[in-house]
Amino acid sequence: GTRLRTMEDQEEAKVAAFTERACSVFRECAAVPTLTKAWVLPAPGAPGGQLGRAESCSLVEVSATWCHRELSRGKKVSSVRSYAVKEEGGTLERLHCTAMPQDTSKIVKESVTGDGRMRALLVKDSPAGAKASDEPQQYIEVWNGLYLKKTIQVSSLKEHGTINEDVYFGSFQLSCDGQRLLYIAEKAKPKKQSFFEKAETPEKTNEDTKPTEKGTEYVYEQSWGELLPKVVHPVVCVLDIESEKCVWVKELEGQSAGQCQWVPVQLCTT
Repeated sequence: GTRLRTMEDQEEAKVAAFTERACSVFRECAAVPTLTKAWVLPAPGAPGGQLGRAESCSLVEVSATWCHRELSRGKKVSSVRSYAVKEEGGTLERLHCTAMPQDTSKIVKESVTGDGRMRALLVKDSPAGAKASDEPQQYIEVWNGLYLKKTIQVSSLKEHGTINEDVYFGSFQLSCDGQRLLYIAEKAKPKKQSFFEKAETPEKTNEDTKPTEKGTEYVYEQSWGELLPKVVHPVVCVLDIESEKCVWVKELEGQSAGQCQWVPVQLCTT
């Protein structure tokens, strides 16, 4: 009986050692990041801030987004790294990383102007003091060079609802001068109220209060379904970053807009 117990202990020790080794190998493999996207930034000295290589400079800067699994937190983590790349004799050579990796897990969408001076981010994060059960809020961050120029909470924009994040209808693009932001958002919906619910008193109302519709709390709204249950009535919006004023582009009745972008003025006049 003692010998059988000893053999069982040895087998259990082997299984435990194998399991620990397997977990260690899996951690090492999970730590290897996967490239998800990359883009070329304007080269220093390029005329008009054009992308690519300047005539007098053979250096370009490439930014890449990498994704890896964070096993301790049970989630995927994204980070961005920038590389200096030199072109010589028709071949490309990576020189070095120009900055430390930056966590981009909370970034949903981003846009950079052609000259690389302005950068807009759509960030999903929980405000200070929020509960763990609260849904993260959308924020628009505008970066100018190396500092954060402005942060706008999307829910404070009364002209529309949440900004679409999907790849089918979503769009998020800065204008060439970096003064306006073009995106797709859900049309602002009036507050639904029961016929038996008391209206708000004048002391609680203000000019920013949403209009209300009585008896519509159970009215069905058709969405695009499947992976897009929250896409009901997307509209094209243009945000003036300095004044934080938002306007709709012409609404198309019965149609859903998506994948909008800025175009040169010449194309609009021809």
